[in-house]
Amino acid sequence: MYQDGNGMTLDYRLLNLLDLADAHGVRLSLPSVMGIMRAGYRSEDFETEEGVEDADIPLKSRRAILELLYRSSSEERRSAMERDSLYLLAIPENGLSESIVRNLLYPAGIRFEQIPHLEYESFKSLTGGRERIALYKKMIGAFESAGGVMVIETGKVERKKKPLSDRAMKQIENTLLSSYDDVSDFSSLEEWAEATGLDGGSLEEGLERLSMKGYLEKESGWVRKRIIPLEEAMARLDEQEDVHVPVLRSRLQGETLGEISEAQGYSRARAGQIISKAMMRLPVTHIVEARRTRRLFERYAIDVSFFEHVFLEAAEVYRFLVEKCVRGTRDKRDAYLALGPEEKKRMLEHENLMEDQRGLPVVISKNGAIELYFARRGREKKRIDLHHEGYMEFIREEFDDREQVVEALTLNQRNFEAISERLPCCIQSSKRCFRYFDFSRVLEEQDFIRELLRLEPGVYSSRIVYEGNMEYFMSLDVRDYHELHNIMRDKMEIDFVEMRRMPEFSIGVKDKFEWLLLLIGEMGPIKLDHFVEFLERKYGLHAPSTRSLIQMELSDYITPEKVLHHDFTELTPAQREFIEGILRRDIYTMDELVDANSRVEDFTHLYLNNRVLNSVGYVLSGGFVVRETYGSGEKYFRRALLAEDYYKTERSDIENTQSFWKVVQDLQRSLDLFRIGEHQYMNITVLERAGFTKDVVDEFRRRVTSHFGGGRYYTVKNVRDEVAHPLLEAGFEDIFYSRILRTGERVQFIPLAAGDILYQATERRNQTDFLMSEIDDGMEMNALLARVDEKYGIKLDFSKTIEIIKASRMYYMPEMGKIFVDKESFLERIYTERG
Repeated sequence: MYQDGNGMTLDYRLLNLLDLADAHGVRLSLPSVMGIMRAGYRSEDFETEEGVEDADIPLKSRRAILELLYRSSSEERRSAMERDSLYLLAIPENGLSESIVRNLLYPAGIRFEQIPHLEYESFKSLTGGRERIALYKKMIGAFESAGGVMVIETGKVERKKKPLSDRAMKQIENTLLSSYDDVSDFSSLEEWAEATGLDGGSLEEGLERLSMKGYLEKESGWVRKRIIPLEEAMARLDEQEDVHVPVLRSRLQGETLGEISEAQGYSRARAGQIISKAMMRLPVTHIVEARRTRRLFERYAIDVSFFEHVFLEAAEVYRFLVEKCVRGTRDKRDAYLALGPEEKKRMLEHENLMEDQRGLPVVISKNGAIELYFARRGREKKRIDLHHEGYMEFIREEFDDREQVVEALTLNQRNFEAISERLPCCIQSSKRCFRYFDFSRVLEEQDFIRELLRLEPGVYSSRIVYEGNMEYFMSLDVRDYHELHNIMRDKMEIDFVEMRRMPEFSIGVKDKFEWLLLLIGEMGPIKLDHFVEFLERKYGLHAPSTRSLIQMELSDYITPEKVLHHDFTELTPAQREFIEGILRRDIYTMDELVDANSRVEDFTHLYLNNRVLNSVGYVLSGGFVVRETYGSGEKYFRRALLAEDYYKTERSDIENTQSFWKVVQDLQRSLDLFRIGEHQYMNITVLERAGFTKDVVDEFRRRVTSHFGGGRYYTVKNVRDEVAHPLLEAGFEDIFYSRILRTGERVQFIPLAAGDILYQATERRNQTDFLMSEIDDGMEMNALLARVDEKYGIKLDFSKTIEIIKASRMYYMPEMGKIFVDKESFLERIYTERG
């Protein structure tokens, strides 16, 4: 680097472009290169054609440099940039003309590094033999200005330091101070040379001066910054005659330029100059208080009050940073996670905030306080009165030194319960019991829970679903069927499920009494006890409650012998003709028939019973009216699905039933039916004609499950890469192979929009578990997405993945774009960096 007469640091290596241009016959002038240097460009900016084309320099110069890049090799350019250019002699400060360098010295073979050893006779011989003593002296003077002086001593030529003037020394000192913050706390001389453009004696003398003034310490070729309090640094400035410290102190005490100029007798402009000059002598990394707070100051919109009450720093430190740095714009609440424990506590008090369950600062509110209580102390199921007592104790301990806050958050049990019922983090069980619940895992499992609810039409108790899958729901921390019912009601949207009063829900049933009457018509006559036992066994309905309901609401259908029967009425010829006229297809849903004949008086009671339907060749079975030759909806679906080579679903009323999809799943499990597209299925006979029997398909399934053992995750991409099997050469889409593998023994899957992630284990896993297996602590988000794509062929959605991570115990820091295994790991990383 090189400094011109105005103290501007220039990259003198760019002068070597002139040497290369002369060597290759390219027209490039010294003024044009000086202009490029003064624009702040460095030699690295012109290493490639792209760098030159993007440079904001005159077109003529840009074309010349592009031509030079074309004609010279990269090795030639690199070698040239490592030498001092002969054109250093021709820069304005050194006094030799460009014409002399280009037309005389360069053709004579004289190079900059040769000049210290070049005696006059040799110079005269190289330049044609004419007497050129004046030119020789001028060249030597230019060389001295560029860094050295010629001394001839017993036939030897040596370099000797040139004494530096006070002005030059001050300029070097200013250069070092302006680069002080860019250099490491413990650094080499080379690092200082690279940062400042100084080298040799100038650098050594400058660092020695800074050492004497207390800015740094030199240790065996290394330089260590001294870090001192702001007040001590100000006191040291008092020792420097050219720094007016009283003006600086007034500024740091909060006075305006107008107030300072009036008090000190300076103009506003002069006061500003004095302050700028003094500030230049106070590098940020030299001041201990500034080092501690600078990073947060530059990122967040922190005010002076925050500095005084949270950082416990003087207001002068804040105003010092205002002068030296650019204040951040992000909300100061976002700085909370980067603070130490005591700083956090002071911030909450000073800003009148509280910490929420995620550990983030929020405005104090009763809702927030109750939510925080449940997150920290309310994870066990208790009666609401016990939780209320726990809450009151919690706020007294949490805000023990903030009496006004405790008073504001105090509330009676009734209000506490009302708020608890509305909180998104609370789950309610029976007998007014509440507890904290993490809904994220349950919501991730919606697809699988939806499969569990694919039941025949009817009214069910959530108890039968819960108890039939208790181990699974316990793994999701759902502790009883009352909690499951509330989750289904409040958090899940399942289009075919209608939630009823605790703990019931219905599938394909609008009116419970009509449904009971249909069952009675289908099963009657049947003893009341047997009927309620059947309802409890199949639908989970509580037998005593169901018996009471039937006895109260359907007493007309109970004989004195406690037998249920449907009160059938013989059809008139016109009625028989009517029912025969509307039954044309092989199968109907009861809802479909009821809706289509809603204007017919007493249609359900009169026609939808087995006595009437049997008389016209149909049966009532499982919520369907089916032609008697099939016997049940299930048998009809099996025959329809396997009747042709291919079956395309159309989402009709019949196909939109749980019974239909249960048959589809059973046929896929038995390898009689295969899904080959979004709505397309294929019969096993198609594969058999191609030579793939059911045994071959089963062998493929077993080979894959045997290969991917140990709970390892895999996708169809991994199967294609690692398993050899003729079925893989058949050319089907991934969905075909994935659906076959889903039915394998102990095979579980995580359904994603981009495809299934398969694994073999007894426990259920979800997308959070999968992501955690692929994440390294501190990993960048984009690196995670790239890893999953490369490893599994799955393209994860960026936003959706972030939502899943945020809902888990993992922690995502958007400013860094990184994921941490948990919040503690993130905080540890932050504190380590701050330290």
